Amino acid sequence: MKLDRRKVQWAVYLILLVGLVIYGLRDSEGAERLIRAITDAFAILFNNST
Repeated sequence: MKLDRRKVQWAVYLILLVGLVIYGLRDSEGAERLIRAITDAFAILFNNST
């Protein structure tokens, strides 16, 4: 199985989101801001990758 850039991006994105959702159980307001920032950052990466 060959790893490509797109699969690695999705894996990192999903791992970060799951981690932040778990963190959200302790601090929902902080996690919400971090999830929004990561979503915006990865949206830029996903749209700019070829």
